Amino acid sequence: MAAMSDKTVVVTGATSGIGKATATDLARRGADVVMICRNESKAKSTQDEITRQVPGSEISYVLADMANLEQVREAAAEINRVNDRVDVLVNNAGVHMFDREYSDDGYEMTIAVNHLAPFLLTNLLLDKLTSSAPARVVTVASEAHRFGHRIDFDDLMSEKRNAGFVWSFKTYGRSKLMNRLFAEELARRHDPEVLTSNSLCPGLVATNLTGESPLARRIVETGLKLRIANSPENGARMSVRLATDPGLAGVTGQFFSSAPGTSVLRAMPTHLGAADAARLWDVSAELVGLA
Repeated sequence: MAAMSDKTVVVTGATSGIGKATATDLARRGADVVMICRNESKAKSTQDEITRQVPGSEISYVLADMANLEQVREAAAEINRVNDRVDVLVNNAGVHMFDREYSDDGYEMTIAVNHLAPFLLTNLLLDKLTSSAPARVVTVASEAHRFGHRIDFDDLMSEKRNAGFVWSFKTYGRSKLMNRLFAEELARRHDPEVLTSNSLCPGLVATNLTGESPLARRIVETGLKLRIANSPENGARMSVRLATDPGLAGVTGQFFSSAPGTSVLRAMPTHLGAADAARLWDVSAELVGLA
């Protein structure tokens, strides 16, 4: 793994779970880490904790609720204003809603936070990223994208089905499929010597993503007992490697996954349709006001 001195890395969802572990690991490697956080008290606490663990590290934060696109715009503007460069963006923040809720912009919450927010943020940071070439965008997706099967452009917000446990997993899976399609389309649009874009599955990880669902918590707890679930620190290794490994320079448009309970990456061949990815890009640009 390469040292990251003089590199600036932006990490979303950095106050807990995989995001916090990712920010801490990157700080240990010498990166200047900018955390995008929803809650200021948690952001300050995480900043202090990482500083104690990594004395001398450069950790800052910008506040934004990823369920509010205007706050995402403001966070991107602040990052662009304050930082001379952005070498890596780690799109990590995510939710798994078990009941139908809507974002401040009126979009289904899972799709809004998991796809539309990172889509907008990445596009707003693109000039800074490409001017810092070679830059990397790392998007935390999931093997759960297979639950999504396809993108239903006539029901992008999953409103035609009754909410419930099955609905929640299909909607979450669809959001993760969007992550993968977004990462692949971003790769197609850029010279890999300037910007690479890859997505990954960190494995089953013990985080607070499961929220208040007793069944989801039991799944994770069972995974931990069977040693097929990762700790946040092990799950973060996926993101960190894609952000830092010099052996992955120029590798782009790939989805990386790991064997259960390990941190060994393997590239999965791209098999999803470029036409759907391009269409999703155009639709997403309209939804977030970039078209």
